[in-house]
Amino acid sequence: MGPRAFSAAVAAKWASTKSRDNHVGRIRVPKPGNATWEQSYQGWPKIPCPAGQLVGVEYVGVSDRIQVRWDIGVTGPRFRVMG
Repeated sequence: MGPRAFSAAVAAKWASTKSRDNHVGRIRVPKPGNATWEQSYQGWPKIPCPAGQLVGVEYVGVSDRIQVRWDIGVTGPRFRVMG
């Protein structure tokens, strides 16, 4: 199954999930380069990765001057499952 487009219907499903304030850690995002986990809480984060489904996460900037952006549908965060 290929990537699916983000839609308002998908966002409505995610809004019903109580995931706000579920802090799992911090990442360092170099420019350019790959992000790495900088800090974690209660061990490494466990994010459900059901095959063929979309997973919603929220990135929140830390400090006074932070900006992370990407072109939706072209670039952006991708999770690599580490076994």
